[in-house]
Amino acid sequence: MGRLSFLIKWHQLHKPLKFLILLLVLFSSERDVVLGSGSDRSALLELKDSISDPYGVLTSWNLNNRDHCLWAGVLSMPFNELSGYIPVEIWGMEKLEVLDLEGNLISGSLPSQFKGLKILKVLNLGFNEIFGGMPSSLLNCMGLQILNLAGNQVNGSIPRFIGEFRNLRGLYLSFNLLGGSIPGDVWDNCGKLEHLELAGNFFTGSIPKSLGKCRGLKTLLLNNFGGAIPSDLGNCTMLSVLVLSNLWDPLPNISSFRSDISTEKLALIADEYNLYEGTIPAEITSLSSLRMVWAPRATLDGKLPDSWGFCANLEMLNLAQNYYSGKVSEGLATARNCIFLT
Repeated sequence: MGRLSFLIKWHQLHKPLKFLILLLVLFSSERDVVLGSGSDRSALLELKDSISDPYGVLTSWNLNNRDHCLWAGVLSMPFNELSGYIPVEIWGMEKLEVLDLEGNLISGSLPSQFKGLKILKVLNLGFNEIFGGMPSSLLNCMGLQILNLAGNQVNGSIPRFIGEFRNLRGLYLSFNLLGGSIPGDVWDNCGKLEHLELAGNFFTGSIPKSLGKCRGLKTLLLNNFGGAIPSDLGNCTMLSVLVLSNLWDPLPNISSFRSDISTEKLALIADEYNLYEGTIPAEITSLSSLRMVWAPRATLDGKLPDSWGFCANLEMLNLAQNYYSGKVSEGLATARNCIFLT
């Protein structure tokens, strides 16, 4: 799958993310707060000098245009084929609330130290060429509500400090090079989390039971885990989308990855190594908010779940290529909105 077609599918699936970013832009601080300082203006000019801008998105960024809040793309510059790196001055900006560079060709690593971005709400660097780990310097952004690093080359493990972002609503880390087990205590204080996407990585172990504490969770995308699927997820009464295996080939363009990453390791991302045990608990399948359950090739076994009686909103159910036995549940007949069943 090419980079462009993959990004189109990602964009279609994540319309709620774009809507949430738009709301945060519209209802952020008042204009006199957003205006920022002269140093912010200098940082933006440094960004303009540091990246390639083939479509002239940043043409209005110049010293003659004094009000940099009116500069095109000052808050959002996604899908413009911008390349280069994010200059250190950007990480020192004082009034920036939304930094959205998704779907470009931005490279480099996240800085280990920076002093600005203390009121940042959205850090959206998804589908670029960012590499390296997630540094603790991100704790500068304690008000962060959206962190999107999906579709990069971020490695290491999920740091425990993620749990310090009490206002976090969306965490998008899919299709990276992350590994290890997911710490269970990360989710103890993430009561506001609505969207968690971790698919297409190299995680080991089982799904943490503590995810059940994220009671506002609406979408959960995972794969390559093992063990029993925790019934605690039934506490997430708003859960709408549950994905336990790949939706599609996660590699937008293998040639874009760094040369020191082996082809074998990249190929593993596109394959599936789900080692789930048992079935999907009734506490999950009986959630009335479910619209999509996607779990093909997940090594699920036992009797086919039969507690679908409350899933009137269910639209997609994929349990193909598992090891289920028994009869198809009559409760599925209540899923009158279902358009995909396999």
